[in-house]
Amino acid sequence: MTITLKPFADYAQTPITIAAFISLFVCLIPTTIGGLLSAIGIAGMDRALRANVITKSGKAVETAGDIDVLLLDKTGTITIGNRKATNFYPANGIDKDHFVNASVLSSMADETPEGKSIIELADIIPTTYNLENPRFIKFTAETRSSGIDYADIKIRKGATDAIKTIIEKAGNTFPDEIAERVRSISSNGGTPLVVAENERVIGVIELQDIIKPGIKERFERLRKMGIKTVMVTGDNP
Repeated sequence: MTITLKPFADYAQTPITIAAFISLFVCLIPTTIGGLLSAIGIAGMDRALRANVITKSGKAVETAGDIDVLLLDKTGTITIGNRKATNFYPANGIDKDHFVNASVLSSMADETPEGKSIIELADIIPTTYNLENPRFIKFTAETRSSGIDYADIKIRKGATDAIKTIIEKAGNTFPDEIAERVRSISSNGGTPLVVAENERVIGVIELQDIIKPGIKERFERLRKMGIKTVMVTGDNP
């Protein structure tokens, strides 16, 4: 804008000194920057959106340039979000085949991906069981457990604290080796599901999250940019 004044001044035969041009340029700098801030912010937000990053303001885009630590939620971000059964751990004195069968029975009415993965890991077709008048107990957020009742057998599968409450209310004790197995699975980033038969613990099922393909390579790229990554999860303390 300052440069375009020169030909206009020459045409009007009104000479403008170099000092005046410089003074005008210096005065216009803050005004120009202020006028462009909105456009710059919108352009930055649009560019971030193309990379599947939602920003609420241009200031947020500007601040992102100073980020050196990135906190990421685990479920659905680092992992696909559907946990998968990976191991069966029977309690002391419990036959593994008996425990696996009980786990499958407790998952027959479980429509969650976790429940389906238990049946898949066991490699047993539930319809092969000849049960008379079974009563299926579906998972709820309140009970945090599911299972089945048939004949004189009650099988429950669920979160450790939920099953522990059922066990202790019946006057039974929670086995120490199962408590240790639960801690081991949790410390390894997994989720334990405890199985009880007639109010007695018979084993633990280990669930593990499935990591998204390519996530390791993306973290490597972030580290090369000087950004540290931290996983945040609410599954386990």
